[in-house]
Amino acid sequence: MLIPTNESFTIMELDTGNVCQLQCPTCNRQDPEFKPHLNKAKYLTVDDFRIILRKFPNVERFFLGLIFDEPTFNPNLVDIIHFLKKQGKSITLNTNGGLNVKAYDWLY
Repeated sequence: MLIPTNESFTIMELDTGNVCQLQCPTCNRQDPEFKPHLNKAKYLTVDDFRIILRKFPNVERFFLGLIFDEPTFNPNLVDIIHFLKKQGKSITLNTNGGLNVKAYDWLY
């Protein structure tokens, strides 16, 4: 059996926080087991991504958002994207498109 190492990961999918404005009935966020962990807003920062890149140095592409969150709620998102781009990383931002946020106009 092949056990992957940190060096073997080239793609990473993760949330940048735990906040979402929707209440989709099929989302795991509605599961009573998860709800206590989602009561307080938590967001990843650029420093968190520095740690992630140290632990997973070969990640080339990041898919951000929509596992348990809407990434555009993260107040650090613009800084995170700038940091990852400066590191030469490819980014896919997954959003439900429900926010009309002028701060993200530069993404389009």
